Amino acid sequence: MTVQDVLSEMPQFTFYERLKLIESLSLSLRGSEPPLPHSEQGLPGSTPSLPLKPVSASEVRGILKPDNGDIPNDEKVKEIIADYLVEKYS
Repeated sequence: MTVQDVLSEMPQFTFYERLKLIESLSLSLRGSEPPLPHSEQGLPGSTPSLPLKPVSASEVRGILKPDNGDIPNDEKVKEIIADYLVEKYS
């Protein structure tokens, strides 16, 4: 049975058959190496993708840091939200 056969038959599967299919697929993927992106395999209809490279914690450190460098405390966040709501609804 091909993938297309399974996909065409899937609407006829019961809930539990579809759940079993998902579980089987999930188990079969565990410990597997991800394949090359479609663009590198040359498959039709594929879009180019950027290669993923691992990054270290030092490379992403501060990525969510605010522009002004100050991290607001809970009171400041409540104040920001209140100011926003007053501006939005006035």
